[in-house]
Amino acid sequence: MTSHPGLVLCGLAAVVLSPGFAACKSETTDNATTTTTTTTTTSTSTTTTLTCADTCPDVVAAGCTSGPPTVADCETGCTDLTTTCPAELGAMFVCAGATPTFVCDANGTPYPQGCEAENQALYFCIYGIPAVCADVCAGIVAAGCNSGPPTVEDCWSGCGAADTTCPTEFAALEQCLGPSPTWACDANGVPYALGCQAESDAVNACLGP
Repeated sequence: MTSHPGLVLCGLAAVVLSPGFAACKSETTDNATTTTTTTTTTSTSTTTTLTCADTCPDVVAAGCTSGPPTVADCETGCTDLTTTCPAELGAMFVCAGATPTFVCDANGTPYPQGCEAENQALYFCIYGIPAVCADVCAGIVAAGCNSGPPTVEDCWSGCGAADTTCPTEFAALEQCLGPSPTWACDANGVPYALGCQAESDAVNACLGP
């Protein structure tokens, strides 16, 4: 799998993920209910409801370079994610809690501090990147091949493109990889999985130059 120019995932984050994500907070308190005939009292309960509108100001205030420029942009993108990636967004909300602190990742994208795994899962959902890409890309970049992806984000992009563009070849490579593949560089400086060079070459041939 190789990274392809123009498919850098972190660049797209500024368009979709950053304006779109906002873990949100508000508190709703149920009124205490008292039954006077039996003097039995139901205690007050508090539940936390996350909304994009309540938290988007905090997202914008984080000032991340790839974050949403306005609260309205944040709310629009966040609302879209409730339809496109509801499970992943919900997991992010749960992780963020009622009073999240937003920080900027290495690409300048805001996310709730302590929710790195949930942020990555949401990121992958938005761009249709399979989970295997998260498993293999660190090893691919670590191989240091001249024609390989320079960063993990670049690898995610190329890996996702391979899955979308060449599903048959990608599936064959994924099946060959096993749980802990080892990556090396071929004569052209392209990374491939040891024991799976034919499958790696098939993916690269499908993707083209």
